Amino acid sequence: MSERVFIGDKNKTRVFFELTRQNSGFSSWSDFGNSIGLSRSEMGYVLAGQRSIPSELFEQLLVLVPKTKRSHYQKTAIRKPKNWGQKLAGKITYSRHKELFERGRLISNKKRKEAVKFKFDINQPLSQDLSEFLGAFAGDGFTNQYGPYRFQTGFAGDSRFDFDYYQKRIIPITKQLFNFKTIKIHKKK
Repeated sequence: MSERVFIGDKNKTRVFFELTRQNSGFSSWSDFGNSIGLSRSEMGYVLAGQRSIPSELFEQLLVLVPKTKRSHYQKTAIRKPKNWGQKLAGKITYSRHKELFERGRLISNKKRKEAVKFKFDINQPLSQDLSEFLGAFAGDGFTNQYGPYRFQTGFAGDSRFDFDYYQKRIIPITKQLFNFKTIKIHKKK
């Protein structure tokens, strides 16, 4: 993961960028900023020590610093994860507006519970029907998740040999055991 780099306080940052600008051959801050991909306003924030720069850009700029000072900047630069600002902003926003977040969580949980179509007792006693269902599932069953709340469970078999068995035995067992109202059958050639 890419990192973000703070060179240091305002004075140290200004000296670093002054060295890199002079050694780059650009006389104006605007031209220098454009050459390294920073707009005039972004350059102002960086020079003021208020913004970080990508670690890749920092490494490119280090080449423009005299060798005698490179190791100093490498050692003293403050490196942070790429998303550190987003995490910090999220924590600050949460601390200021906890009640809104909690209300949102309650609404989300309620919607998630309402989205569940089928509920069944996972602790139901083992019966012949449940055993047959589990055996068929172990042989030809599959399950998958599509998105955060959509799950699919099914069976795949050869329609020449398995269609009657699924239709006459497995589907009625499934409806009875798990209280499913509708079950879809897809036939493919």
